[in-house]
Amino acid sequence: MRVVCLGGRAAGVWLAVLLVSAATFAEENSAPIRGGGFTLTDHRGRELSDRDFRGQFMLIYFGYTHCPDVCPTGLSVMTSAMQALGDDGKGVQPLFISFDPKRDTVSILAKYMPHFHPRFLGLTGSEEQVIAAANAYGVEVSATYAAETPGIDYSMNHSAFTYLVAPDGQLRSMYREGIDGDTMAAAIRRHLGK
Repeated sequence: MRVVCLGGRAAGVWLAVLLVSAATFAEENSAPIRGGGFTLTDHRGRELSDRDFRGQFMLIYFGYTHCPDVCPTGLSVMTSAMQALGDDGKGVQPLFISFDPKRDTVSILAKYMPHFHPRFLGLTGSEEQVIAAANAYGVEVSATYAAETPGIDYSMNHSAFTYLVAPDGQLRSMYREGIDGDTMAAAIRRHLGK
């Protein structure tokens, strides 16, 4: 019985090392050459562009407020990462860019964003602006319409990465869905040089 218990512990340690190694590898090596500029409106009604954030890191997540699970989870992970960063996070601006401008108006984002980190900015814009921003980061999005109400009731299938953009506007890293806040914070700290 003791051998089985030790074997289980050894397997658990091995699995933990494997998962941390895989997360670190994915974090450091999965960022393709993507990213780019955007001009959008924040949840307070201010027009902002990526240039407004020069000199600080941007932590960007693309999603939509009607998302039942993936988006709130991704934003909660970012919130945990920002909390884990503490004062080190002062140079990191978390952004949520909605790719559903039809439903995600400024007023909807203003009600949604307080559920996450207080420094979060929610961004939306015209369909053209949102598509341009999503395309710049290689975000894959498609709408699925309900049979009963085609063209009205829909959900969106989308890729779920969090992007870290450096103070010079260059994409530094992508974090896959499933990463936890502490792992994301540790990876961001490496980019901050802390």
